[in-house]
Amino acid sequence: MRTFGPAVFAITLLLAGEARAQCTKDTDCKGDRICVGGACQDSGSAAPGYSAPAQTPPAALTPPPPAPTPVPTSAVHAVSPAPAPGAYPAMSRAAPRRRHKGFYLRLALGFAPLVDHVSIEDNGAHEGSETVSAFALAGELALGGVVGTSTVLGGGLYTMAALASEYDAGGSGVLLGPFMDHYFGADSGAHLLLAAGYQYLGRDEVEGTNDSMSLHGGGFMVGFGYEWWLSDSWLMGLLGRLNVGYVTGTDPSDDNEHHGDLIVSPQVLLTVTLN
Repeated sequence: MRTFGPAVFAITLLLAGEARAQCTKDTDCKGDRICVGGACQDSGSAAPGYSAPAQTPPAALTPPPPAPTPVPTSAVHAVSPAPAPGAYPAMSRAAPRRRHKGFYLRLALGFAPLVDHVSIEDNGAHEGSETVSAFALAGELALGGVVGTSTVLGGGLYTMAALASEYDAGGSGVLLGPFMDHYFGADSGAHLLLAAGYQYLGRDEVEGTNDSMSLHGGGFMVGFGYEWWLSDSWLMGLLGRLNVGYVTGTDPSDDNEHHGDLIVSPQVLLTVTLN
């Protein structure tokens, strides 16, 4: 019995220590039990006036809130970059199917009142003046080519033939020279005509003999018209133009008598153009 006595005493002390130190704080107890005086007890059986100390959960059990993601200042007012060249198909006006190009030919026929202001000198002294009126048939033959997209350059023959006049036997006139016909667009029908060159007027003596007179000089023409496309190459339209010229000549029956004529002729013509 002496052999087991010390061992039994030691075990008894150990068990008594465990009983005295069952807990040191509430978290050592299970469930809702609290630690009171080193022993775990139900919360309802705690001594009156006893309040369990607030337990702060371990920091490890409550994860810290995530840090906010910083937003770059430039992203707040970001502007979409411009698209790279070629990113979108180019928007352009479709090329006209009909356009002025290549060879140019115009034929025209119309009517033109003709006013001829005649001034006569004899041996250098002014002898007199008069105005002669006529109604003429006007014509045009012009050849050229398109330069660029809408301008035509070439040469033209512009004619007048008196149908009724105060001349004894009628008269005729011609303007021959270079011209420019400018269209207001590659496929436009509106156009402006400018021409200048040699001016001729053939007429009979006014209220005198039947001597025919040829007068020569210079003249110019300006006109405006509009044409409609009949096909890819042909156009038809109307042209209003004004021919002004100054010509001089000598009376074939009197070498001392010189005539100077100022010609003014407004004209309206129907045009047909190959272009």
